[in-house]
Amino acid sequence: MRPSAGAGSGVGIAAGEYHTLVLLQDSLPVPRLLNPTRKGNQFSALAQTLSPKNYALEFKSSLAATNWTAVCTNGGNGALRILTDPVATGAQRFYRMRQW
Repeated sequence: MRPSAGAGSGVGIAAGEYHTLVLLQDSLPVPRLLNPTRKGNQFSALAQTLSPKNYALEFKSSLAATNWTAVCTNGGNGALRILTDPVATGAQRFYRMRQW
């Protein structure tokens, strides 16, 4: 399957018996999500943050969808921060990290 236009660039991929995960990055340069993991219904990843930037972990359930839903926001402090989706339910979710 090819991603739709505007889906962003894939920066990481993981697969298991019942899941496939693709981390997407928009065209704007942002730090990468590190060590993405999903345990049960919780998804989390580390992000190297910069001060005074803010960061959000966002998801959508289809590459064709245009709206992203923020599930976690953190202020940057120059250190690693954990971004978590505590209710990562459903057959698929596509994640991205946004900074502003």
